[in-house]
Amino acid sequence: MNGYRNRAALSLLVCILLTITVVLFVRLQRHSNEHGLPYSDSFALGQADEWTPLGGTWEITADGIRNASDDRGAKFLTGSRDWEDYFIEADVMLMGTFGDAGLMIRTSNEEEGVDAYDGYYAGIRSHGDALILGRADFRWTAEYQDLTHTLGEIRSRTWYHLKLLAYGCYVVAEARLPEQSDADATALAVVDHNCIRSGRVGLRSYFSGGAWRNVHVRKADKEELAAMLGRTYSHKLSALSAPNADNPHRPEDVSSGQHDEDSIATTHSSAQRIGDLRLASSSQQIPVTIRGIVTLTSPSVFVQDSSGGIALSGPSTDLLNMGDEVEASGQIEPGEFSSTLKNPTIRVLWARTPQPALSITATQAATGAFDATYIEIEAYLSRKVDRSDGSVLLSLVSGSEAFEAIIDHAHGAKGFNELKAGSLLRLRGVCVVSPAYTNNLVPFVVLAPSLAAVRVVAGPPWWSTDHIVVLGITLVLIGLGLNLLYGRAIRWRLRAVFDERERLAQEMHDTLAQGFAGVGFQLEAIRSVVPEKSTGIHEQLDFATSLVRHSHEEARRSITALRPEALEEGNLAAALEACAKRLVEGSKVDIHSLCVGEMRSLPLRITDTLFRIGQEALANAVSHAAANTISISLKYEETSIELSIVDDGHGFCPTDGLRGFGIEGMRNRADSISGTITVDSDRGRGTVVAVRAPLPRKLTLLDWPRVIFNLMRGRKPYDPNSFGR
Repeated sequence: MNGYRNRAALSLLVCILLTITVVLFVRLQRHSNEHGLPYSDSFALGQADEWTPLGGTWEITADGIRNASDDRGAKFLTGSRDWEDYFIEADVMLMGTFGDAGLMIRTSNEEEGVDAYDGYYAGIRSHGDALILGRADFRWTAEYQDLTHTLGEIRSRTWYHLKLLAYGCYVVAEARLPEQSDADATALAVVDHNCIRSGRVGLRSYFSGGAWRNVHVRKADKEELAAMLGRTYSHKLSALSAPNADNPHRPEDVSSGQHDEDSIATTHSSAQRIGDLRLASSSQQIPVTIRGIVTLTSPSVFVQDSSGGIALSGPSTDLLNMGDEVEASGQIEPGEFSSTLKNPTIRVLWARTPQPALSITATQAATGAFDATYIEIEAYLSRKVDRSDGSVLLSLVSGSEAFEAIIDHAHGAKGFNELKAGSLLRLRGVCVVSPAYTNNLVPFVVLAPSLAAVRVVAGPPWWSTDHIVVLGITLVLIGLGLNLLYGRAIRWRLRAVFDERERLAQEMHDTLAQGFAGVGFQLEAIRSVVPEKSTGIHEQLDFATSLVRHSHEEARRSITALRPEALEEGNLAAALEACAKRLVEGSKVDIHSLCVGEMRSLPLRITDTLFRIGQEALANAVSHAAANTISISLKYEETSIELSIVDDGHGFCPTDGLRGFGIEGMRNRADSISGTITVDSDRGRGTVVAVRAPLPRKLTLLDWPRVIFNLMRGRKPYDPNSFGR
């Protein structure tokens, strides 16, 4: 029972705590938009810890805070993102002769860069001597108010008092000299139907350094709004944006209902949206005014705002530069997808304002929806053509769409040679679909201001037709060179082998052969002085002399075998025939030689082994067979070679169990080259010695990668003299 009561009490306590927490949270939320207000800066005390710089070079001075750089869009921020209805006022000074400086309100999502924030900004601008008030949501929409009738020319190094108020969806800016009263101020007001409801405050300068002092922020009310609206020039209120069905709130009424949206003469800016002029009728001759940024000056002038682009035609366009913010009035000439403003009257509002390019695909551009718009597009270059006016015509392909680009003064410029067929290009320019540029051959043309608007994203692919042909020719030449080097290496190797054999033969002739000759001479001298009656001694001396003579002959035979001059030329048949003729010299034995098949160069190891086997067979036929005719046959086949030595001597019977050293040596030699040898003989019908050896496959171009790979891996390269059993 006690446990149940404890749990009930604990549950009640938890509910009470939750209720208190919710009430406190609601009260904090209700008052969070006022937390930190009113606010005054501490610059005079040398403190600015609560401020956050984004760009610029900010430093505290004796008067206040200063940005010493001319960054585009330098910002200095403080306050709470929950602040809603409030105003900020400060003294503002321009440090440069070109640019603007002012105050920010209800700002959030701030980043470094031009218009890189969501919020409102009011400032004094030296170019045009104007008070500007506008909204930035990573693009810029603004209204301008001429200050020359109240403040005169806006000068640098001069203090101006600036006030910026946000209440509901009303935003009002006011400028005066510090010594003037609020009644002498010039005000500019806008109503933003999709307004930003809350945000913090900031200081901002554009293309100029600036200084600020006496920064104060406090809560705004309807009375303050009504007072500032009463000072707006001509009592006109401009609309920054049209109502949005997703956010259909209407600005709150101000005091006494005297300044609600119905009672204030709400007018739009005299400048029309460029995108709306697409629907203009050719029968209408009503002058129109547009405001935008110059995106191209040659071969035609194009101006663009947030809704689209338009071409300007007339002599007054000659002095415009890219990036100028202009206001132009003239007669509209509608086109199929975009219009042209004829003979406009142009007023330059601002200079060097960059226009971001809209990234689209070729398929989107081909629809005409982006006619006269500054775009960024990627495509592959198929060819480039130099034109007589110094421009370059690029033919481009992106997917299934083909189009062209015209670049002014590109021929001979830096980077011109980098534009190679097959390269992937990213270019920026104005998209036009007029037949005057397309000649009805392509769906659209991109007009690029210079070669700087073209970037090579990727070079052309290497595997082009020309490169493949060059590669093939190069590989053939490399193969021919390798084969030439390989052949020369074989010849150098053979030459080295023959030189070594020549050296060995000479050494044997000078040592062994001469030694046998000397021993024989000494034996002959000893026999001549031994008495004739010493029959036993004479017989032993005759036997020793015979052995020395035989050994001398064998030495001469070995020397001759080491020096087969005919074999040096690679002609095996000729070498064997010459050897046979030397062996039978002075006798009546006939030598016949026959070569069948296409004679070709053989590896040294095969040639030498077959020559040794043939030499042994010829010696046996001459010494033991008592032959009258000896036939030498050499048969070249695709994958093997066969040597046959045939004699008509008395032969021998292999079944007798007599195996001479010569036959065994021939078998061992045949085994060393993976060959086979057969000896066919019988008493009274001669002997046939036939040996067949496989030939290595010829080295082709396809073998060279494997040879090079083996060399790189440290393995033995392809050896045409090696065999496997």
